[in-house]
Amino acid sequence: MLDDYAADVDSNDEVGDESQNTFGQDELDEAWQKYIKTYLSDKPRFSSLMHNYLPILKPDFVIGVEVESTLQVEMFKEIKSEVTLFLRTELENRDINLEVNEVANDNTSGKIYTVEDKFKYLSQLNPNIIKFKQLLNLDFD
Repeated sequence: MLDDYAADVDSNDEVGDESQNTFGQDELDEAWQKYIKTYLSDKPRFSSLMHNYLPILKPDFVIGVEVESTLQVEMFKEIKSEVTLFLRTELENRDINLEVNEVANDNTSGKIYTVEDKFKYLSQLNPNIIKFKQLLNLDFD
């Protein structure tokens, strides 16, 4: 029985080598943009997120994405499995892994990307905005 398992593992390794396609940053960028156009046309928040934070190809088919906030990490987690599956299929490589990391924000340009970030910024300028949001029972979606 153990010999059968070893034979299966060996045959899976051979199949894995055949289906392992190498690719570069250009192919990754093209596949990334294709995913955005194909699957996120009706989800502007996710589309904007993926447009603003582009992937970086690292060794061993690790695709890194560096974001600026915990909220962005959580948003990526919502679509991570679908994006990873798409990239594995599109780039013909089943060893692709997507890693999303939060990096320290030393950006002094003050770019605001998400609706929540905009609300937070505006509410700091004028605290009455919080009252209006509550009074009108507004939501971000």
